[in-house]
Amino acid sequence: MPAFLRTMHEMLSALLGRATQAADVEAPTEYVAAVTARKSLASRDHIIPMIDGKPQQSPKAA
Repeated sequence: MPAFLRTMHEMLSALLGRATQAADVEAPTEYVAAVTARKSLASRDHIIPMIDGKPQQSPKAA
């Protein structure tokens, strides 16, 4: 059974014009935070999301 599946995979790859070798994988994109974690949580009145760096009002405890 494994030989049959391998053969079918090779045939389909050849029909689709793909090489039987492993596909080239792009390097993952490295993300850089807009602010540090310390700056994000520095104030009690607001937090700063690390994604965009825009201040957001934090919820107040009753």
